[in-house]
Amino acid sequence: MVTRQFLNDTFTVLFFISAEAHGAAPDTAHDAFQAPTLVGVHHIFTAPAQICGNCGGHAAAATVVETTIPITSMLIDFRAQRVLPSLEPEDVKPFLAKRLKWRICTADGRFFDPRVMAGTSTFKVGISTKFIKDGQVSYSQCGDVIDSIVGSASATCDAAAALGDGPGGAAGVFGPG
Repeated sequence: MVTRQFLNDTFTVLFFISAEAHGAAPDTAHDAFQAPTLVGVHHIFTAPAQICGNCGGHAAAATVVETTIPITSMLIDFRAQRVLPSLEPEDVKPFLAKRLKWRICTADGRFFDPRVMAGTSTFKVGISTKFIKDGQVSYSQCGDVIDSIVGSASATCDAAAALGDGPGGAAGVFGPG
């Protein structure tokens, strides 16, 4: 879930699962959208509130948008490759904590450090599991995985530059991590 007008323009949240533990997410938009590790995207199409009355209304109302990105098929692939021992929660949770990465990409291809959103916008990532055993369905939230992937966002992004407020204009880019 993210505040629609978070960047006051169109942006995309990209999710990756690396084959290596603590593997890096791509560090350019060109590479990110073509990465074999790309598991899903969430596009937020909007315009600056200053030129779009509807978007201004969304900004004033702090409208949030949400999506679901299923990753089961990629987990099954990792299981088939014997990278993931099983699809049991006790194997999947640490696997994701070490390998799930995410980036926010602006419409013009810049990466934005999602940690600067704290206190200024809504951005919630949730990972839940649906597990069926002996005909019984159970669901659980994976808060420990969330803490890990939020912490894996790169610290090398210059948030002021990414927003165009600092020296270098739109030069903010994530480094590996």
